[in-house]
Amino acid sequence: MDAEVVAVDVDEAKLELARQSGAKHVLNSEKQDAAQELQSMGGVHLALVATPAGAAYQAAFAGLRAGGAVAIVGLPNEPIALDAAKLARNEARILSTVVGTRQDLRDTLALAAQGKIHCHTESRPLEQVNEVLDAMRRGTLLGRVVLVP
Repeated sequence: MDAEVVAVDVDEAKLELARQSGAKHVLNSEKQDAAQELQSMGGVHLALVATPAGAAYQAAFAGLRAGGAVAIVGLPNEPIALDAAKLARNEARILSTVVGTRQDLRDTLALAAQGKIHCHTESRPLEQVNEVLDAMRRGTLLGRVVLVP
């Protein structure tokens, strides 16, 4: 969709999946200061945080360019501290929703039909539900798993 995507994670397998999915840059935040790297690129227009990790939120806000926004997708496990004065100076925005609308669903399905987005899925037998849940807890799943009878 003509966006320059930068993926940030601590897991090399997930960063490789991001590369394969079209990310122009990948940053391993265990090996480098993600916020500093994002700022050296000019800062990001939008940081989409898909993890509950508080550190990811801190890096997202610190990596924004003036007028940028953080989209909350992964709900943090505990409250996150924000520098309100810095957010105001940078005219930063926070975007969030608990659920999408029917129009959001239509728009997403239209993008998928046009081949602009792809889902990374795998099927596993229902008997493996406990293994799948364990992998989810460990954060080692890549994409989504569909359990089939």
